Amino acid sequence: MISLKAPKTKYATQQDIGKYNMMWEVCMLLIPTFSVLLIIHLINNDPNWITSLAAVAIFSTNTYLLFRFRKFELVATISVILGVIVCQVLIFAVPDSKIISDALWCILVGVLTFYIIGPILGTIVLFVNMTSLVVFMYYGTGKAHMIAMLSEDTLDKTYILNIYYVTLTLAYVVYRIMKNNKDINNRYQEKIATNEILLKEIHHRVKNNLQVISAGDSYNDTGMLQQADAGILFCPPENVIREFPQFPVATDYDQFKELFLQTREALLKGH
Repeated sequence: MISLKAPKTKYATQQDIGKYNMMWEVCMLLIPTFSVLLIIHLINNDPNWITSLAAVAIFSTNTYLLFRFRKFELVATISVILGVIVCQVLIFAVPDSKIISDALWCILVGVLTFYIIGPILGTIVLFVNMTSLVVFMYYGTGKAHMIAMLSEDTLDKTYILNIYYVTLTLAYVVYRIMKNNKDINNRYQEKIATNEILLKEIHHRVKNNLQVISAGDSYNDTGMLQQADAGILFCPPENVIREFPQFPVATDYDQFKELFLQTREALLKGH
C-alpha cells in the first residue's frame, strides 16, 4: 500500500535519505493536488487541463520509480528535464496561462533542481527558464501585456537586467540556505560520531574495571564460573562439588545471599 511515509531506501547517509524522503512526500502531495486542479480545469473548460494532466502523470511515474528502485537520481533527472519542458510549454504554447504562474513554475523547477542535484545545474535551469520568460515578454504579444502596468515601453534593457538580477539573487539565497543546512547536518553528524567514540571509551573503561561474580548449578556452568572473577555453586550435584572444590557452595537462597556478599567484600578488598 502506498503511503505518505517514504519506504526504506538503499542510502546510508542522512543527506541522501532526506532527499529521497522529500521527493517521495512531494510526489504524494502533488498527485492529489493536480488531480483536483485537473477536475476544476475540465469543469471550467480551461485549456490548462493539459498541464494538470501532465503533472499527474509525471508525479505518478516518479512515485512508481521511487518505490521500485528506492533511489532518487533517476527520478531527479527525469523531473528536471520534464520540469524544464513544462515551463517552456507554459510560456510559449499555452495561450491562456498567466505570466506570474509561468514565473512561479520556473522558480519552483529551479529550486527543486538546486536541492536535488546541486547549485550549478539549479542555477542553469533557473536561468534557462527565466530567459525563455524574458524572450517571450520581450518579443511576444498578448500574454506579456496581461501584467498590470506592463507595456512595450517598459520592456527595456533595465527591466530585463532587473529580472536577471532577481534570478541571480534568488539562486544565491537558495544556495546559502542549502549550504547552511548541509553545514548544520555535517556538524550534527560529527557530534554523533564524537559521542559514539566517547561512549565506546566509557564502555571499555567500565568493562575493564568491573568485577564479575557468576553463579551456576551444573557442570555446564563451570566454564562461566572459571572466567569470572569469582564463582558460586548453587545447589549443584555432588560430582560437580568434588570436581570443582575451589567454588563455595550454597544450598539455599539465604546461604547464597551470604556467600554473594562475602565474595563481593573480598573482591572489593582485593581491588
